[in-house]
Parts: sequence; C-alpha cells; structure tokens
Amino acid sequence: MPDFLFKSYKDTGVQELFGIKVFTLRVRYTGTGPDVFETECEILFRPWKKETKIGRTARKILPAAMGARRSKIYAGATSGSHSAAALELSNLCSEARQAWEDYKNIVELHATGEVSKTPFSRWRPFVGDPAPQPPDIQEGIRWARFLENHIQHIYDWAARWGEDISEMATGELFQCVGTWRTKHRNMSGDKCLLLLEMHTKGLQQRLESLSKLQV
Repeated sequence: MPDFLFKSYKDTGVQELFGIKVFTLRVRYTGTGPDVFETECEILFRPWKKETKIGRTARKILPAAMGARRSKIYAGATSGSHSAAALELSNLCSEARQAWEDYKNIVELHATGEVSKTPFSRWRPFVGDPAPQPPDIQEGIRWARFLENHIQHIYDWAARWGEDISEMATGELFQCVGTWRTKHRNMSGDKCLLLLEMHTKGLQQRLESLSKLQV
C-alpha cells in the first residue's frame, strides 16, 4: 500500500513532502444475521518515509433494509466509476499509440540521428540551453515530453480510480522514462519501438477487461 499511495504524491514543496496525507478506507460486510456492518478508518500516510498508520476508526451497524438499498446504490456507483475509468483509459490508449507513431516517424525521417539510435541516452539538452538544435533533436524533445506526460497521466489515472499498475510501473519502459535524465541506457530504437508497442497493447487489454465490468 505505501508504494501505491506514494504515486499520489506531488512534489509541490516541503509541506507536501513532510506532511501527512489522510485517506479514508470504508469496508462493508455482513454477519450471520440480517444486519450489515460498516467499518470506516483513516489511513495516515507520510510520503517521505513511505509510512502508513491507522488513524481514527469508527464502526456501525446498518439495518438490513438500509444495507440492501445502499448496496444497490453502491453497485450503480461502481458501474458508473468503471465507465468513467474506462473512458479515461481509452484516452490513455490513444496517447500510447501517438507516442509510438511519433517515435516511428522520427526513426523513419532521421534514421542516423542520436534519438533514433539510442532514444534513452543523454541527447536531451539542458533546460535553458540557447544552442540551436538539429531537427531530429527538436522532434525528439517534443516526443520525450509527450511520453513523460503520458506516463504521469497513467499514474494519475491509477491513483484516481484505485487501479493497481505496479507491474506496469516496474516495467522497462517506465524505468527508462523515470531515469531519462540521470541514467544513460544504450537501448536501440527498435527495442524502444517494441516497448512502446507492448505498452499500447497492454493498455488496450486492460481497457477490454475494464469494459467487461460495466456489463
């Protein structure tokens, strides 16, 4: 859970890093009788330590009729949430395809350029560098920024809808993007295209699975 909650952290200042973020966890369950039980607790999360603690906890009993009615409302809300999450995921699929197409165009137009040969190497200029850049670097910068934004959109989507993307986040593509400016990777353009293609297919498969939950 700490790793999942950490993805909701935004580096907006010291207060954000060293403060405590509060998340609410609500669990509803039935006993042997007709009543429905509900436990609500606070999850206190400190980003800089990746530490979670349980805060205030409240328990209550819902009458059977109320529990049944709320369960129906919850089921409808869940269906609506799946629909909204699927719509956002569909947009992420489009972004992934665009990232693949943009890089493919760079490779086709600038086959001998550094972006095409080793896309995750240190070809990106420093911010504020006044030196004019060749066309392949200019296009590479636009593609790199788009891909970084796309990855961040996936993290935001997962945090918003409570989706587990741990397998995706630990994959090679995410690791390359996450260390783009700090670690040189001698990865070929063909390998990059393959990773982008696999990433797009993975999102599409996830969209298909999520869409089935709406039925």
